[in-house]
Amino acid sequence: MSVRPLRPPPAGFSAAALCAELAPWPGRADASLRMLIACLLIVTLSMALRIPNAALSAYMVFFVSREDMATTTATGIALIGAITAAIGLTLLAYVVTIDAPALRLGLMTVLFCAGMYLSRVFVAGPIGFGIGFILLITQSTVDLYPAAEPLVRDTLWTWMALFFSILVVVLVNVLLWPARPLALLQQEARRCLAGVIDALDAQLADGAAPPHVPAGTRLGALLKLAGAGHPRLKAQLPHYAAVLRALDHLADAAAMPSKLPAAPSSWNRLLALRLACVRLRDALDNAGVAQTPEPPPPDSGADAPLVREMEHHLREIARLWPTSGPHLPEAAAQAPRRLFVADALSNPAHLQFALKTTFASMLCYVLYTAWAWPGIHTCVITCAVVALTSTGATIHKATLRIAGALVGGALALLATVFVVPHLASVGGLLMTIAPVVAASAWIAAGSERSAYFGWQIAFAFFLCILHGFGPNADVTLVRDRLVGILLGITVMSLVFKLVWPERAERRMHALLARAVCAGAALLERDPDTPLAPSEFAEYRGAILRDLADAERLAGMAAFETIRSARELVASTRRALGNGLHLALLDTAASDATPSRLGHARLLRQAAGHLDNGSDAALALLDAAA
Repeated sequence: MSVRPLRPPPAGFSAAALCAELAPWPGRADASLRMLIACLLIVTLSMALRIPNAALSAYMVFFVSREDMATTTATGIALIGAITAAIGLTLLAYVVTIDAPALRLGLMTVLFCAGMYLSRVFVAGPIGFGIGFILLITQSTVDLYPAAEPLVRDTLWTWMALFFSILVVVLVNVLLWPARPLALLQQEARRCLAGVIDALDAQLADGAAPPHVPAGTRLGALLKLAGAGHPRLKAQLPHYAAVLRALDHLADAAAMPSKLPAAPSSWNRLLALRLACVRLRDALDNAGVAQTPEPPPPDSGADAPLVREMEHHLREIARLWPTSGPHLPEAAAQAPRRLFVADALSNPAHLQFALKTTFASMLCYVLYTAWAWPGIHTCVITCAVVALTSTGATIHKATLRIAGALVGGALALLATVFVVPHLASVGGLLMTIAPVVAASAWIAAGSERSAYFGWQIAFAFFLCILHGFGPNADVTLVRDRLVGILLGITVMSLVFKLVWPERAERRMHALLARAVCAGAALLERDPDTPLAPSEFAEYRGAILRDLADAERLAGMAAFETIRSARELVASTRRALGNGLHLALLDTAASDATPSRLGHARLLRQAAGHLDNGSDAALALLDAAA
């Protein structure tokens, strides 16, 4: 499924971007409520049964929760297995290293490095990360215990705290407030069609640029999840995938700004398109066959090709909609499943990432041990959790961690001074944490640009409030936690910036160059052999996927360079938008060919400069825009 739009959503730190990040979408309120309920249940059980590590247990809600019931359950089961394996390895390591600090440091380094390497090369990366993370935390806290017995007891209680918290999250998602993939799929398809209808309404009203059309990337993933729980749906998965693919192509076409005809002579065709979309949207809620009208026959006009393409996709949806129809597509051959990524052994970046993360974590461990300041042990945790694939991504996550830690720490400080001394029951504690958990859950249920901010608010707040089984008004704990977080972020940022830096900017340039080359190839095709609408839609879908990935990396690249990465992506979008429109025009028209080839030459030149990382690409893309 391709990603939209040609016109990206608000970016940066503007008020519009903030509103977009916090705006509700189907399922967000339910996801936030599930996390809130699970957190309150876990804290209640931890306090009532006196289970240690309540902060870690409550935080697991954010780590395990996913958008739908099936993914949450699978994640929970996988994490229980990883945690059990990690605790078992930890207990075995205690036998050898508990009285040998030098050996413990070496073994901790090797095991954590192996876990970080697995997090990059293992298909189920979070499992490798979970094993390495738990081994790091349990081995690095050995010095805080005077004897082996309390150490082993607390380690086993850590397993219990993690196990029961994951179990509570899964039960809440399955029994109390389930998010079923089929319902989410219907909501997402309706949202996608609503975006197409809004785009047509904008053209019918005043010909303005259509509003943002929701991305359809989640449709394919939700369809697979829905098929896993519905045997009938799974049997016809290729059929429904074809329907959703046509719907995705329809939304791609609607997202091309200011390209739909706005003349009165075209209103009948646009109205027919809108009516067909409305009926399709309404048909999603029942099992009947969609009553999709045949759009009027195409006429001649400069902008008619885009309308003809949208009509084609609507006819394709209408043809494929009846589940017992004769035109069911064949199932595509499934790629063989693999445990490791294809370049697990050939790409040195995987091992370099593991070594950098391990070096930063061990440096923080040595620092807080040498300073005899165990309260800042959060610096080691910080190094592990902010490590990402590129320097920009790591600094972006570190920035969110700093901001979240400051907000969560400030809230915890206020609660510690003004609220905690007056608490007399678990009910009072729940009323104290509920507003913070609700706000954090809402942010965490958002996009990847801001979700970690919500995670970190909750994590910092839990660490400072949920320690022990009674009120504790010691504010030095808040101070130590924040100092540890800031130290870890500083060390991690320096290591990733200076040692084997992985630049998100380079990957962004490669994606933009590939998209621009694909656009140029589309324009250079022989006019006598035009593409079918479905073939053109596949070309455009591949281009838009690369543009969407580049847009995501542009946000990371902004933390690596002073040049405007987003400006480069925006210019590429405009240039490719014009190129796609030219490619959609009648290729047999002699007056269209020179414009197409001239545009293709500009795109080829820009692609060469993008491959070299040259700033000259921006001027060429602006000329083609």
